[in-house]
Amino acid sequence: MKLAVGVAPVPAMLRKGITVGLGTDGCASNNDLDLFREMGTAAKLHKVAAMDPTVLDARTALKWRPSMAHGF
Repeated sequence: MKLAVGVAPVPAMLRKGITVGLGTDGCASNNDLDLFREMGTAAKLHKVAAMDPTVLDARTALKWRPSMAHGF
């Protein structure tokens, strides 16, 4: 959101079985390295983008942590 580069279609990607994960390139682009906060922010962003409070739940957002995205 800080860089205003758009919103990935994560709900659609998940429905197609695409693995989704969160990562960071450092504090330079978002001033924080808290991935749990980022999971919450990402889930809330998609709720607003879809205008649907049920589009992503907490269990789904937890699967975005980097270890899950790599299959660990």
